Amino acid sequence: ADLKALVRHLDSYMQRYAEKNSGHYVLNIDLSCNSYITDTGVATHLVAFLSKWPVCHRLKLYKNAIGDETLRALSSWVADGFVHELHLSDLFGRVTTDAVMHLLREIHRKGNYPFINSSRAACALWLRLEHNGITDVETLISRCQSQGMALAVLDRTDLAWVRPGASNAKGGQRETTAVNLVLFRLQGRRGVTSRAAGQTGIDDYEDRPAIGPGVVGTLPVGAGGPGGPVGAGGAGSSVASKVPVGKAPGRAIAPGGEYYRGDGAESKRLWEMPDAEVWEQLPDD
Repeated sequence: ADLKALVRHLDSYMQRYAEKNSGHYVLNIDLSCNSYITDTGVATHLVAFLSKWPVCHRLKLYKNAIGDETLRALSSWVADGFVHELHLSDLFGRVTTDAVMHLLREIHRKGNYPFINSSRAACALWLRLEHNGITDVETLISRCQSQGMALAVLDRTDLAWVRPGASNAKGGQRETTAVNLVLFRLQGRRGVTSRAAGQTGIDDYEDRPAIGPGVVGTLPVGAGGPGGPVGAGGAGSSVASKVPVGKAPGRAIAPGGEYYRGDGAESKRLWEMPDAEVWEQLPDD
């Protein structure tokens, strides 16, 4: 199934879901590790979907064949303040300082961050753009700061106490940071050839399956054939969409409540722990 067919499928599912839940929903979408997803697909199909269903708290697009065009296409939706985590690391396309500045300027212009979490705490957008070959990072950071952007550049040691969906401020201080640029100084590209083939290391902390109260399962984008069935079952205020890595489609997705990643190694049951309890794994090195 291509991205157009997937988005059409998710739109149909979301219409039914919203009707059953009085219009209330929260999306968590994981389209990572899929070399079939391109800038054109994101700009044409995903952006239109997010315009219709904007309340998406986590969007994962890392390790896809995307770059500057995607950053520009998503910038208006991102700046509207709905997304809490945006994962755009290890992209296969070209990512320039101009595109990053465009995204950050739009966020600054609209002024919707920090957002307020379920505990009424102010939290910065968790933005991951590391390992994209972005040049002159320190100059870019200085330009942003000179234009009044409230950014925090997080290094590995910072991740012990700053987490997505939580305030950076401590001891009753007021949170003013709008964007957490996570590991932003790490811009060396790594393993593009193996990633493009859908192969990932077992210690890659970004590659673990998404979990949440409702995971929509599909076949890999670009694998051919129709999309898999929606993993319906159980109730919850959040719907998470997981599209597996661009590997061989393998078996069809079982309708009984699991999605299949296609490599025979792992699957995860649908309707798991509440999304608020899910923390991203810390990097190992």
